[in-house]
Amino acid sequence: MLMYVDDDGKPRRTGTEWTASAHIITAIIGSGVLSQAWAMAQLGWIAGIGTLLIFSFITLYTSTLLADSYRFPDPVTGKRNHTFMEAVEATLVPFFNDILALLGAIGYWPMTLNVPVEMYIARKKIQRG
Repeated sequence: MLMYVDDDGKPRRTGTEWTASAHIITAIIGSGVLSQAWAMAQLGWIAGIGTLLIFSFITLYTSTLLADSYRFPDPVTGKRNHTFMEAVEATLVPFFNDILALLGAIGYWPMTLNVPVEMYIARKKIQRG
């Protein structure tokens, strides 16, 4: 039983490089390929090829982010994220306190103007007596 589970107690993955390649190819060859000829005809050779290159770099970047978030924070010993929401939570939770501090600072910035003005007004009232 021990050899059929992964390091986090879930069933061991049985995929190979071939099955991963097949999944990648089927994800790429989807409905986008059906409209690619029409899009190239509308954009022309220069803009069409440029658009294809831009979207290929966007796809490369997002797939790299997805692969990096599979095990977080360490790619070898980190916790395996099984769903997209687990990956988002594991990535954002360490920065949650910083986000709250920033929101708090944004919320209190009017105090930096209000308090000195009120102190000045109060001092003037005291001097008038």
